[in-house]
Amino acid sequence: PRSKMYSSLRSKYGDKQVRAVWGLPSEKIVCSPWAVFCILQQWLRIIVLVAINLLDKLWRTLSCTPQKKYVAKKGSLAAGKRVLFIRHGQGKHNVSMLGWYLVDPPLTAKGEDQAKKLHENIKDEVGEVELVIVSPLMRAMQTALGGFDGCAVPFYVTPLLRERLGAPCDEGRPKKELVKLIPEMAGWGGFKEMPEEWWCKKFVESDFNDRIDKLLSFIASRPEQTIAVVGHGGLFTRILGVHLKNCGYTWVDFKRPASDDVEMV
Repeated sequence: PRSKMYSSLRSKYGDKQVRAVWGLPSEKIVCSPWAVFCILQQWLRIIVLVAINLLDKLWRTLSCTPQKKYVAKKGSLAAGKRVLFIRHGQGKHNVSMLGWYLVDPPLTAKGEDQAKKLHENIKDEVGEVELVIVSPLMRAMQTALGGFDGCAVPFYVTPLLRERLGAPCDEGRPKKELVKLIPEMAGWGGFKEMPEEWWCKKFVESDFNDRIDKLLSFIASRPEQTIAVVGHGGLFTRILGVHLKNCGYTWVDFKRPASDDVEMV
């Protein structure tokens, strides 16, 4: 069923399925005042998030509260939980900053091909994966379906994996709309618990760092020893310390030491 699902991704999640905002007449990537506004809004949010991180570090220093550190590196892995971090393939918003105004944009044709190549690149390792945790944003779910096409591994969807809010492209679709596009979502773990509108609606996601802590704690609490996590560049850059390219991936070792801080080495 998953193979059949992926074969029809392009028709299901093509340009006509991308929801326009503010009544824009076209869903194509166009230069418009709204598109320029979304670009400026994105950079403003990034500046605010950087300021929040600096204030958080200052507060932790003054209050003598150590900040959790997330460190990852490639190479041989020690015994323990293994996590495969995968960034989604190229979305329409990745083609140009002008595409940031699109809400929950799908993969481009190139992004779909990247997902298929991802499947070829990891096919010798997917047998080890016991669970795929995926963001509810369309580009991440398409990548997960393509990368694990034909595999019997169970899926778990969680808003904890959504991209940090920057522009409309990081907003999502209501759960009832998602399940119409991907009916098998109804059987994924986490779907029933997911609220109807699960994305951040504030101008700035001030609790972004707290969400990262919850995500890492959730991964660490899972009983599976080998997990794939399919998500987004901004989120993974904060966790891994490196920026993954579209459909880029990396294996890391994931431990929870006695201090109860989540550590990746």
